[in-house]
Amino acid sequence: MSLKLKKILELLERIRFNYLNSIMEFRAIKNFNSSISILDKKIGPFIIGNHYHLEFWIAKPFIEREILEPIEDNKIDLQLIQKYAFNESRSKELKKLPNNFYISVKEYLTILAKQIKINEAYKKRFKDVYSNISDLLSIRERKILNIVQLDNFLHYYQNLTYEEKVLIDNLDNDLKDWRKYFLEDLKKIYEQKS
Repeated sequence: MSLKLKKILELLERIRFNYLNSIMEFRAIKNFNSSISILDKKIGPFIIGNHYHLEFWIAKPFIEREILEPIEDNKIDLQLIQKYAFNESRSKELKKLPNNFYISVKEYLTILAKQIKINEAYKKRFKDVYSNISDLLSIRERKILNIVQLDNFLHYYQNLTYEEKVLIDNLDNDLKDWRKYFLEDLKKIYEQKS
């Protein structure tokens, strides 16, 4: 693994760490009558329909057991991913996605993968989400590669997620150097002879 790739992965892990530690709003979809203590913090009980503000990493085991679910702004599901993929495929411009979008999808897929072990019915949902996010990634990767080649891509920078900014910040110079390697020397030779 290259040093540059390690740096990119470290930056992505930092984004994931911040996401896991961010406080989000969740709704109880099952009663959980007990309470547990995590790092001297009392968690629970949860009552169906009530909303709770918790760090994602604390809520995650309850999401996996279908006790809690993220509310609208934090909720990731197949329909949302399909909507983003459809809109992105129809647009020539890079559409704005929520920050931490890829991290939240990764966490959602992790939860689904664990639920498959409990109930095989989650396998289809996992495959559908995986397929749609893969399509969305492919579409956006092509657009990002086009953007990086522009002299002034800052106009498009605002539509990138945190995760995409890590990628583009690290690709920008590499792609320009790669392109320069093949074209700039030839251009200099051409200009000297003209």
